[in-house]
Amino acid sequence: MGGENSIEKKILSKITEECFWDYKISPEEVIKMAKSNNSYLKKFLFGKILENSTNVIRDLPYLFNKEEIEQLLKEYKSPPYKREFIERRKKIIEYIILNKKVKIEELEWKS
Repeated sequence: MGGENSIEKKILSKITEECFWDYKISPEEVIKMAKSNNSYLKKFLFGKILENSTNVIRDLPYLFNKEEIEQLLKEYKSPPYKREFIERRKKIIEYIILNKKVKIEELEWKS
């Protein structure tokens, strides 16, 4: 995380563009938040990515390890107006990143 290669720069640039469009936050500040010991900053960063990223499956593991993702996911409170969207995303994250067996009705095969 936080290296200087172009793929990492593209990922960080995409995160800041999609998730912090309403703030003036640089890619370097995103890295600082992710590495911080401040739980509020980590929760803030996690929430912005969970709610706004178009590639949450790429972005979360780029900034957080599995244990952090699992803990942040447990602590995250979704806003009422986005509850259904966020709950579906949380299940996808649990299934793909955390390798948990979860039922995601929208993604099941219909017979």
